[in-house]
Amino acid sequence: MGYVINIEINGYDFQFGNMGYPIGGLGAFISFENPKIKDAIDTNDKYFYEALKELLKRGEELDALYVITNFEYYNLQGHGWRALTQQYSFDSLEDFKNKALIVLESDQANPEQINIAQTIIDILSGNYIFPPLPEKSPEEKAKASFEKKRHKLRLKLTIERGYKCEQCEKCDEGSLCIIRKDDSVLDYEINNLVFRCRACLNKMKKKK
Repeated sequence: MGYVINIEINGYDFQFGNMGYPIGGLGAFISFENPKIKDAIDTNDKYFYEALKELLKRGEELDALYVITNFEYYNLQGHGWRALTQQYSFDSLEDFKNKALIVLESDQANPEQINIAQTIIDILSGNYIFPPLPEKSPEEKAKASFEKKRHKLRLKLTIERGYKCEQCEKCDEGSLCIIRKDDSVLDYEINNLVFRCRACLNKMKKKK
């Protein structure tokens, strides 16, 4: 029952989160081991049942609080705030915005939830100033450039030398990797690229 949010209604504590397998989806959790809740059930406390009704009414609010609470883990996945506008459709962004607005109006939202919700609104409104990206190292720049043209280099290498492992000359594996012959330099040009099969790559790693 990880990644849940806590909510208090009429003095009773509830949790809301992922129901997990096999039920799935989001829902409310009631701890019948909680002495206060056990006593309320035994005495037929009307305030407890009013709290349950209120809990059911707040489904949209609880869903928004849950999404915002777990936004970094589930939606940004550690990629930073730039991932918000880079990875989602307009419909998804509109849904996030609506949930953020609900959280900002909720009397159950904590400071962290409010901060996340406000950041979403600021980004989607063009009012958020992103921190500068860290400077890439020469190795990172060279690799990024290589990744952009990997497909063309792979095709060119195949035309020039055939689709086979440069070391064992096998070509039937179907998992040949294009790598640098000399990985001590930042040379990703065709003259320093070869095909290697997985078996030969594993032998090379063991030697290192």
